[in-house]
Amino acid sequence: RMEAAGPLVLRGTRIEIVEARNMIAADSNGLSDPYVVVGITGDSSIKHKTTIKKKTLNPVWNEVIVFQVEHPESRKLTFVAKDWDALSSDDPLGDCSIILRDLIRGQTLDSWVRLE
Repeated sequence: RMEAAGPLVLRGTRIEIVEARNMIAADSNGLSDPYVVVGITGDSSIKHKTTIKKKTLNPVWNEVIVFQVEHPESRKLTFVAKDWDALSSDDPLGDCSIILRDLIRGQTLDSWVRLE
């Protein structure tokens, strides 16, 4: 007989931010300096910011994030794209989220996600 003890936890959740295409031009030169902030709803301790890719609308990051999530059945993975600005606040480029309970444990989701 087995009994569950404690909350459900996804350990070693691996997210790879690969690339983006046709991002919004937020700078006066017709380009952007994009980066992405990845987070988990309800857990402010999980937050990762990619590197800034200068002067592009088609950035390539190929960055991997590994973390664990408690209570994944009630959480979303969030992505917020921003344009870095040296002299003012960073401009929003779009955001999206993925409901973690919809992901299948042990499988890879290789997908483009549209920013809203």
